[in-house]
Amino acid sequence: MIPNLYPADELALIRAHKKRLEDRENEIKRGYLTGQLNPVGYEATVEVKVALHRVLLKDRLPNSIKDDPQYWEDREVRSVVLRKIGRRGVTTIPHGARANPM
Repeated sequence: MIPNLYPADELALIRAHKKRLEDRENEIKRGYLTGQLNPVGYEATVEVKVALHRVLLKDRLPNSIKDDPQYWEDREVRSVVLRKIGRRGVTTIPHGARANPM
């Protein structure tokens, strides 16, 4: 927890940091997948593994199956969505909410 920071702002900072780390990870992985990087380090080694798995090509199914409701179900997916607010975070706190409840 970062002191004196709203949890929503802290979450935004964490996600931005995570994005930078994921971008760097992807850049490094590309280097290994193309054989451009040495796989041996001081504390770790990298091995590129290849695995085969079966994939259902849903777009090739006949419409009679794709349109049949017995093959479908509705699932609820919950997620936390961040939205940028005005310049310098000028906004009001929702009624009943505390500024920094943590």
